[in-house]
Amino acid sequence: LEPGRAGGPTWKYTGRADWGFLAAVKREFPDRTILGSGDVSTPAEALRMMAETGVDGVLAARGAIGNPWFFGQARDLAAGLPPRQPGLGEQRAVIYRHYQLACDAYDPRRGLKILRHFSLQYAKMHPRRTDLRNALVKVRTEDEWRAAIDTFYGGAAGGGCAGGPGAGRGGPVPPGGDQEPVGGGTAGTVGDFPRPLPGQRR
Repeated sequence: LEPGRAGGPTWKYTGRADWGFLAAVKREFPDRTILGSGDVSTPAEALRMMAETGVDGVLAARGAIGNPWFFGQARDLAAGLPPRQPGLGEQRAVIYRHYQLACDAYDPRRGLKILRHFSLQYAKMHPRRTDLRNALVKVRTEDEWRAAIDTFYGGAAGGGCAGGPGAGRGGPVPPGGDQEPVGGGTAGTVGDFPRPLPGQRR
């Protein structure tokens, strides 16, 4: 469930989600599995939602964009551990894996367009995120994109998309191409923690 926000059906992510609604639903249906959603942008907020509302799990979408480690970090926090922070090498490997999957699902040209967009989201975790974002917005070709990733994340040059012209170097991306939304989105569930949270029904 994602509780409503101010503005009715045209809220478009404005205002704050009403977590009190989630708590009311769980009280009304204590034996049902209730998953909550809304304003969960960090792993700590996922745990806070569970503790404050009693829901059995949390759905996270936008909070995990650029941070696929979100769910493991939430589990760490639930277990009383500091959330694991991936190193630059691990982040780089995931970015290249994401690129390859985008190429496999679409084609090298569109894969580059998609990763130009998502690279800006991954950059939020980088210690030099402003410099990295400034470099990424100038990218037009795969070679330029790979050069930016390899410069800021370290390591030897990463591989291109298999099967495309020039190993994925499909030419420049049209202006504004990085604004194209990717179908399906990114979402996951926070739940099944190592131990219950305080006040959490299991």
